[in-house]
Amino acid sequence: FRLSAQLRGISRDALPVTAAPTTSEVKPKVVEVYSHRPGDRPRKVTVERKQKWFAALNVEELLSKRGISFQCASWHDDHWLKLDDFDSTDFDIRTPDAWLKMGIQPDGRFLPIQAIGLRVNEAGDGR
Repeated sequence: FRLSAQLRGISRDALPVTAAPTTSEVKPKVVEVYSHRPGDRPRKVTVERKQKWFAALNVEELLSKRGISFQCASWHDDHWLKLDDFDSTDFDIRTPDAWLKMGIQPDGRFLPIQAIGLRVNEAGDGR
């Protein structure tokens, strides 16, 4: 039995080491019933498809389709996002406190929620 215990220890050491997550994962908000009719797509499938779709989106490309570019060296008024676009709370699904609570892990650690943001570099563009 000693030999098999040694082999088990060696095989456990050979397992790949996964890094601890540095951000919290938030499932996409999906408006879908939990109990579906026969023939309809199950909610779990809909959520997985939305996750894949959101992961495939490119924020810079979406903004450029709307005429918003952060690669312009001169920052004129027509290149900025309007405050009115962010001022409506009609479609907010969570309060700011609820977003912060989503980062608290079951073991009590706080991990920030992963997001994409804009940072202007030394050249003055938003790459």
